[in-house]
Amino acid sequence: MFVDFKVCYIINRGVFLYINTQTGCLFLWYGSHAPQTLKSNGSKIASWISETCPLEVGLNHDSTVKVVKINEGSEPVEFFKGLRSEDRKKYDSLLKVPCSKHEYVPRMFHMSSVNMVFQVQEMFSLARYEGYSAFPFSSSNAWQCQLYKQHQPAINLLDFGEDVYLWQGWWPRGSEEIENVSAGSARSRHTVDRKLALETAINYCKARDGPTPNMYCVYGGKEPLQFTNRFACWEAVEEASVASTLDNRPSTLEDMQLCFQRLSKSVYTFEELQQRPLPDGVNPNKLETYLSDKEFYEVLKMTREEFSALPGWKQTNLRKESKLF
Repeated sequence: MFVDFKVCYIINRGVFLYINTQTGCLFLWYGSHAPQTLKSNGSKIASWISETCPLEVGLNHDSTVKVVKINEGSEPVEFFKGLRSEDRKKYDSLLKVPCSKHEYVPRMFHMSSVNMVFQVQEMFSLARYEGYSAFPFSSSNAWQCQLYKQHQPAINLLDFGEDVYLWQGWWPRGSEEIENVSAGSARSRHTVDRKLALETAINYCKARDGPTPNMYCVYGGKEPLQFTNRFACWEAVEEASVASTLDNRPSTLEDMQLCFQRLSKSVYTFEELQQRPLPDGVNPNKLETYLSDKEFYEVLKMTREEFSALPGWKQTNLRKESKLF
């Protein structure tokens, strides 16, 4: 797979080949957590390039290629000159983490409600390898494609062994009709799905063999390096980034259990409901339902029963007058 020669594309579970066609030096970089199968394949490819000097990589039959094998953490100055950066913070280095903690075949699950029934389905690749494989899908960007090509907003659980992530997609922006739907009942249904997904993910982690893994939430278009470096290749998608920014999604890892507690909150003060954006998971069309009984009466000047007995148009007018709309 060809990628731009940038630090962010260095994957510590992978092998990286970089050739300087002017000097004939081919760097074969081994990530600290790359499985032996990838190292072996990388070595074979490097040998093939040095022997055949293919035109596709800018060489010719008169070229002389020298293969230099490098382990992560012992890179020469020449290697970083090509990258134009020595900043390891630009990728999620695992040099100080024992390899055994990451010798785990990743798994991915799709979560959704079908006919009002919440379902979880594991997503497989036809090229799935029975042994340890850092990237169990057939193509380099297959996992990101699986996430991004779903009907959004999608929800997926990704299990990387030591860390488990709940990936949540974005609300597509578009026509006025789409905006109206996303602001109403569709968002309410999605909030219910998110709660069920969080609860399911937490129970999944607790039921797994061994120590309970780290549990995080990430959002489409706002994925941090610790998440994207789990993939063989990751490309930023502007649509997702813009939509998640408008929804005030964070670009850092969030604790899954804290997310569940926040989304499960059912009572807010009137002051909290005046904030924009609204608290996560709050239905903008039913703001009065989040008030305590006492504050409900203070704001709307009637009980919940009296409010429920009013016709719909009067309820709407009262919400507007009370700044609950």
